[in-house]
Amino acid sequence: MNQQQLLKDFENWFWSLSAQDGEGGTKGMIAVSLVVLDKLKTDYDLDFSKYLSDDGMQVKGASGEKTKKILARFGETRPFLVEGGRTSRGTPRRIQSLLEFLKSKKLEDFSSDQRHEIFHQFQSFLVDQVREFFNRKKIKIVFNPNMSSFQVISSIINLSKIEKKWGPVAQHLVGAKLQLRFPELKISNERVSASDEVTNRKGDFMMQSTVFHVTVAPGEKVLEKCRMNVLDGYRVYLIVPSERLGMIQSQVQDTFDGKVQLVSIENFVSQNVDEIGEFGDKRITQELINLLNLYNQRVDAVELDKSLMIEIPNSLTKLGNG
Repeated sequence: MNQQQLLKDFENWFWSLSAQDGEGGTKGMIAVSLVVLDKLKTDYDLDFSKYLSDDGMQVKGASGEKTKKILARFGETRPFLVEGGRTSRGTPRRIQSLLEFLKSKKLEDFSSDQRHEIFHQFQSFLVDQVREFFNRKKIKIVFNPNMSSFQVISSIINLSKIEKKWGPVAQHLVGAKLQLRFPELKISNERVSASDEVTNRKGDFMMQSTVFHVTVAPGEKVLEKCRMNVLDGYRVYLIVPSERLGMIQSQVQDTFDGKVQLVSIENFVSQNVDEIGEFGDKRITQELINLLNLYNQRVDAVELDKSLMIEIPNSLTKLGNG
């Protein structure tokens, strides 16, 4: 098998892993793969146990500093990942998949120089994926000091709709709002594309006896979920964009007779920002910044598409620091 075919097979392995669990292409996985491939250049050992920490939860040698040095050799010096993938519990399993892939290619039949070049090509492909992370454009919002928090959230929702991202953006905004309001609690953070696959979840978020459903396309499917929640004795919030309230308001009222709280995303998020900010301009501005930072952290932690992140305007940051 020639090196060009091996590179093609490696690329297919990488994308198939992403398709299987949605995490193969995350920053952590890319960083740790770069480190493992670097070790294989000088020590071709495919024994999975040799790459595990003593507790079996991390990959030996994986660090942000090591990843930084490898990226620099390929001319990529922008800060990528401080942890180098060490904090992801699923990373060892995916490294095991990498080693199994390499075993299947029988690279021991190649000379050490040939293997070195093959691994260099694999790393080059991964560095290209790093560059893709940097090149994806974030959501850019316009801010001026006269905007209310409701207007800021509304502008994010409207812009994400235009860019065909409003489903994920809506869910992560609500998650960030809950985390901002209840910092002492663990607020679940799931990839939006995985929501329907996780069958044991009652809704997008759950806090004690309350279930939260977030949707930009309210219809029979989400209403059925709400109905099941009510029958199970839960309190239920159905959170939709303000422009979709009218299309479902009467149906929710007629069906649930007040047992399901229907609210707009804009109100649900902005009201807490105002309250935590104690209704003062300076504090509200700072809480908006905190909300957007939390949003970006949550998106970055679970989503492959980093263009879902929001570019916080300098005008907002300056006002918060002023």
